[in-house]
Amino acid sequence: MRILFGSAALALFFLFAPLAVAANETPREEPQANQLIPQVSEMEELRLIHADSMTLTRQKSKPQVFQGAVDIAMVGKDGNETRIKAAKVTVYYDQTLKKVERIEAEGRVRITRLDTVATTELAVYRGNKNTIELLIDPHVKDSRGELSANKIIVHMDTDEVVAEGNVRGIVQPAAFEEATKK
Repeated sequence: MRILFGSAALALFFLFAPLAVAANETPREEPQANQLIPQVSEMEELRLIHADSMTLTRQKSKPQVFQGAVDIAMVGKDGNETRIKAAKVTVYYDQTLKKVERIEAEGRVRITRLDTVATTELAVYRGNKNTIELLIDPHVKDSRGELSANKIIVHMDTDEVVAEGNVRGIVQPAAFEEATKK
């Protein structure tokens, strides 16, 4: 019994000792413009919330790869947050234009924005168009109804959803009429 208690106390010490040391450190400067996780020009902020592993590089032609329970939030200029959760996310950054060229999310992808939830196996955010393409088994659900198709494109600027090929859906008439009045 003493060994277990002693081990637990030792584990707690090693867990919290670095936090105590970090509390006494002077604050670090904010990252410079050449940071590894770039700002998105169309969005105010691209934040990495969580990933089990990351492959970051400063090489201009190499993408940044995040794997394992990835959770990224993009906050738009309008203050609305778009959340992307996936097994793997790859960020392609255009060094000359200093913006995100595209973001590819793979594996159990779930995207939330306002009251809209989209699921797919492969999603691609295109920075130049400010769109998200849902490419493998896409499904979108919001207050107006549900939609599935071979390919679904979400326009971030207008919140317009375009479905292509084998389109199936359920429309909530009252919610749809209310949305079209705006």
